[in-house]
Amino acid sequence: MPYSLWRNNALWNLFPANKKVNNSKRDKLPEQRFLKSREYRIRDYWDMCYETEPLLFEKEIKSLTGHSYFNTNISQDIFRQFCEQVEVLALQNVQIH
Repeated sequence: MPYSLWRNNALWNLFPANKKVNNSKRDKLPEQRFLKSREYRIRDYWDMCYETEPLLFEKEIKSLTGHSYFNTNISQDIFRQFCEQVEVLALQNVQIH
């Protein structure tokens, strides 16, 4: 989710992107179907973040989900909550990409 809308630079909210693509999206939010088409990539990225920085990632994921731990068994639930947060922002009259 764009920092300007979410004010969050947590690891779970930072995804690798081409600079040109990242700049072109600005404050736009991804559509649900786009997110769902990238679910496995997103969850794999989260797994990588967790393997690299487990304590930091767990602390930051708690801000989104309330879960005080992370593992691949709950990543699907976390992804669902992530998608719901995107929808909440979209319903607040934010431009959707």
